[in-house]
Amino acid sequence: MVTRQKWSGLAIKDFGGNKGQGVVATRKFPKGSMICDYRGKVITRAEVQELQTSIQESMCYLFFFKAGGQQLCIDAQTFPCECHPDMDTFGQKINHSRKH
Repeated sequence: MVTRQKWSGLAIKDFGGNKGQGVVATRKFPKGSMICDYRGKVITRAEVQELQTSIQESMCYLFFFKAGGQQLCIDAQTFPCECHPDMDTFGQKINHSRKH
């Protein structure tokens, strides 16, 4: 499903080994641009802490943000997401770059 999505300026790259697939930019984006969607269940910081105790593997696919003075998280780790049960999305494969 991911490869059928069309997000201008993004591509899926296989980094091999234990890193697997990730998203790379194929062009520069202006600050504040919408890059792609990131789907998952919105949970609170307390729910993340509870989730961390129940999952032994690394905590991947969690996007933390603040909204309305509250610390929240999009849990894209639980696959499939409730809103799109038949889709794997680009957003879930985005990670930060240690280079830039």
